[in-house]
Amino acid sequence: MCQPEFQSIIERKRGNAAKAVELLLPAKQYEQAVATRIPYELGQAYLSAGQGPKAAEEFEEVLDHRGWEDWELLAPLAQLGLARAYAMEGDPDEARKAYDEFFGMWKDADPEIPIVRQAKAEYKKLIASPSGSAYTRR
Repeated sequence: MCQPEFQSIIERKRGNAAKAVELLLPAKQYEQAVATRIPYELGQAYLSAGQGPKAAEEFEEVLDHRGWEDWELLAPLAQLGLARAYAMEGDPDEARKAYDEFFGMWKDADPEIPIVRQAKAEYKKLIASPSGSAYTRR
């Protein structure tokens, strides 16, 4: 990871989503020159900032670039981020599809892994909610 990524994660964890986004935007121009996690972290920052459409765009970019270093690691997490972005946007059909894809990617995962448990809880809330919103910013 590069310094802007670390700083962005710290700011996001502090609850300063706008600053997290701001730190990553200049680094975005270099994402294809070196293998980075910039689109993934930017998607996370946009989620934290409540910007579902921009978050979805970044997560889709990760999913579309199989050749990137760490793609195997980031793809399932980006898929979950995409599901959360669609839920945030109020698009329950696309959110359900994205959650289903995430569960398919991690079908053999230990069901007690915290991120899997959280995703299942969000999915249950999504299918039970008439508005279709399952994800709330952290």
